[in-house]
Amino acid sequence: MIYYYFQSKEGLYQAVLQRPAVEMHEGFEQLNLDQFPPEEALKVLVKEAIAYEAAHPHRGMLWFQEANQNQGKYFKQGNWQENFSYLIKILERGMTEGCFRQIDPFLTTLHIIGVCNLYFNAYENIKHTRPDLQLLSSEMIEEHTQAAVNFIWLVCDVLKIRD
Repeated sequence: MIYYYFQSKEGLYQAVLQRPAVEMHEGFEQLNLDQFPPEEALKVLVKEAIAYEAAHPHRGMLWFQEANQNQGKYFKQGNWQENFSYLIKILERGMTEGCFRQIDPFLTTLHIIGVCNLYFNAYENIKHTRPDLQLLSSEMIEEHTQAAVNFIWLVCDVLKIRD
């Protein structure tokens, strides 16, 4: 059936890799982020990204597998760039409106993605650092979400005062 639906094992792999990109794109699109001021749009996007990761905690490993095995060959064929662009646009709009300090939007996007994803992507290692915590419990994910929003807010907003 793989060959019927996907033409090859490689086609199946591409479909599996593409699915999270499509799901995230659809989720971000529904948020209509342009309706919010940049500060609020950033918070909404970060919360949505973390909620997606929490619902699919092992999908991030696809990124690493793709990078290691194929040097991103199939990653670049997907629409991941569109997902990055949602965040880049918010950061650029925030800088233009004076809400955020002047930062490199691409590098800051990578850092924000890291803040949102590492918690889930490295869970199997991180869980050993604090075995007393149920890191994937809804309470801990909510704490992670709030801490991530606060940290990202600090980077994009408060530091403009210190420049």
